[in-house]
Amino acid sequence: MKNLKCQIRNLENITVSNEDYTAVEKELQLLGKKLLTEYVIKIGNIEVEPLWVEAYYSNISKKFSDPFIHGKEEQSKFCVLYFHHNTDDSRSGVDICLSLCDEDKNKSKYYLSYLLKYTLVNGEFTTQSQLSAKIRKHIIHYLNQIKAVFFLIRLLMQQTRMTS
Repeated sequence: MKNLKCQIRNLENITVSNEDYTAVEKELQLLGKKLLTEYVIKIGNIEVEPLWVEAYYSNISKKFSDPFIHGKEEQSKFCVLYFHHNTDDSRSGVDICLSLCDEDKNKSKYYLSYLLKYTLVNGEFTTQSQLSAKIRKHIIHYLNQIKAVFFLIRLLMQQTRMTS
């Protein structure tokens, strides 16, 4: 988790100049790769393994604005799931939010989340529009108690499965 936060802090420190977004895009890609290759999202007895993620980031103070980010409070938190809609239909989506701005009150608010486009939920292939319905009913009680999700190192999970 420390490594993930370090990567996020690298992103936080980039200020865009002359509309050159290359450095921000590179950091977003590195974070996405880390989510795909190193982590699984664990919520109670549910494991969500990201297979394809899509980055959303907006940090006005660093001159990087994404017009497609929803800008909801959850998207400025760390380790929180953001459900796009209150209903589970084809417009549904779930983001894992990774903003660290709450950890340092001197930093400007920004939004960072990754839409979980395709995942394995307890080993079952799940699309973006299916994910919300599949996990919401199982985790609302759990999330209301702790307000966060946990990450597991993917490598350790794979080794455990191979030895079971």
